[in-house]
Amino acid sequence: MQSKQRLSRESLPDQIASIDLTLSEQVQVYCAIAREQIDIGNYDAACQILRPWWQFGDWPLLERLDQKSCADLLFTAGELAGCVASSRQLPKGQKHGEALLNGSIALFEQLGLRRHSSEGRIELALCYYRQGLFDLGRVVLLRVLDNIDNADLRNLALIRLACLERHAGRLKDALARLIEASTIVELSGPWVTGRCNLELASTYKDLAIAEEISSYFDNARLFYLRALYEFEAVGNHRLAAIVENNLGYLLLIVKNFPEAELHLLRARRAFASFVDRIRCAQVDDSLAQLYLAQGDFANARVAIERAVLIMEDGDEDAVLAEALRTKGTIYCRLKLYNEAKRILEDAYNLAARCGDVEGAGRALIVLIEEIACTLDEEDRQSLASRIRTLLTSSQELSINRRVRKCLGIITSTG
Repeated sequence: MQSKQRLSRESLPDQIASIDLTLSEQVQVYCAIAREQIDIGNYDAACQILRPWWQFGDWPLLERLDQKSCADLLFTAGELAGCVASSRQLPKGQKHGEALLNGSIALFEQLGLRRHSSEGRIELALCYYRQGLFDLGRVVLLRVLDNIDNADLRNLALIRLACLERHAGRLKDALARLIEASTIVELSGPWVTGRCNLELASTYKDLAIAEEISSYFDNARLFYLRALYEFEAVGNHRLAAIVENNLGYLLLIVKNFPEAELHLLRARRAFASFVDRIRCAQVDDSLAQLYLAQGDFANARVAIERAVLIMEDGDEDAVLAEALRTKGTIYCRLKLYNEAKRILEDAYNLAARCGDVEGAGRALIVLIEEIACTLDEEDRQSLASRIRTLLTSSQELSINRRVRKCLGIITSTG
């Protein structure tokens, strides 16, 4: 697959309209080109392509279109709405994407286009995932996997499900899904293999942290480098920047601070050029953790305040919960204990609401590890009870060790 050329945003709609096509045929051309731009992360160009028919926040212009073109337009606008809402952190933007995608799914099913309706459901699950609705997203993707026989879509569904499971703390389940996908993913081209390698890298990274196995760190770095090569080859600089951010975080974990900062700053510059606010905020979260690890609490605080401020504008609660956990840790180190407790409780509540059991438990672990001695007996016992409930079935060995240590802290402090 060759890199797609950046489109002339101003002239292309007029060029297409000048060709002797029916309205429905025009829309299908618009949608096909817009989806190409979405695939390379060029959301502004995709919005420009669809502008005669749809603008963010509005319902598409469906009058005088046949059902297939209506469904295509709803699907393309729904996919793009989710991407735009995420990158710009627009409140209720994912809900707008959901409504459009549900409309497309209904029409595709009326037309008997099962492959297209499955594709709509995969994108719908992504909207749910972005909002931290992990259980709902899982149900949708499992339904797709039960009913689809198209190899490319099956691979995409498996990769998306693995990503969801990883963020929900189910790392072994995530790895199993990726291994299933990787057996045939090489036939799907560099875009799909790049996504699979990115998710394999991130899963191995999380497993390396959870189980402290050095070979997992090596696997993570290898797959990140493969993904970076593939995304650069197809011209998706947004996904390449995502790899840079994750690679920077991996190097942070192994305490290679100079190289970690190099990758993180490179990722942030790229996201800033795309005006991708959520990704900039996620890099700021990583930078805050880097500065925290180096004992630079002042810069850590600046970075995490900037990240949380952006994330609070949107509706992606799962990533906000992660950033709040970082912020709470920084506030603990700054000895701002009352504020730290409130922030970490907020992180716990958000993660729990998203179905991120591991994330909710980590927020409570930080509370105990950092400031147990400042809490009263009732608070300590409440924390112990909640941790036992959340993390008794954790798949992560490091979490289990931390839980035992925390329970010991509570016992000794009491």
